[in-house]
Amino acid sequence: MPIGTYHSKKEIDEAIADAIAAGWTYHKGGKSHTVGYLKCENVTIGTHQNCKCMIPISGSPQNPGNAANKIRQHTRNKAC
Repeated sequence: MPIGTYHSKKEIDEAIADAIAAGWTYHKGGKSHTVGYLKCENVTIGTHQNCKCMIPISGSPQNPGNAANKIRQHTRNKAC
């Protein structure tokens, strides 16, 4: 998907694209202010055999830059 299709904020959209490039999948939809989720669905490596890591994406963050940084931190720290 081209930039701008995941989220309306440029910084968050780029962070989602980076996560997808790192092997995460993006799923639209959610409850309340959540517009989608990033999920790590790699079930072949050690500790993540029965775990599906998931990061919610807010549709209206107070600070898009900080929200994008948090997405990048989570995808790095929970790299499967």
